[in-house]
Amino acid sequence: MEWLPARPSATMPESDPPALSPRELEVVRLLAGRMSTAAISRAMSISNNTVRTRARNALRKLGAENRSEVARAARDRGLV
Repeated sequence: MEWLPARPSATMPESDPPALSPRELEVVRLLAGRMSTAAISRAMSISNNTVRTRARNALRKLGAENRSEVARAARDRGLV
């Protein structure tokens, strides 16, 4: 049996990354300002774990591998 490559999703074109939620966007903006997880947590009145989760989701959606890349990707897309 020959395996075929997976077809791209018909519902979401590859060129359109998923949109960030308002809270993910807020975390990204604070990350771009070089704030720490603890500082973002205090500023947004959320737990450190929630900050990390929202940052991880934003990284995935923006195709970034670390905080520096997420800030750069956000700037490139005009989000910050």
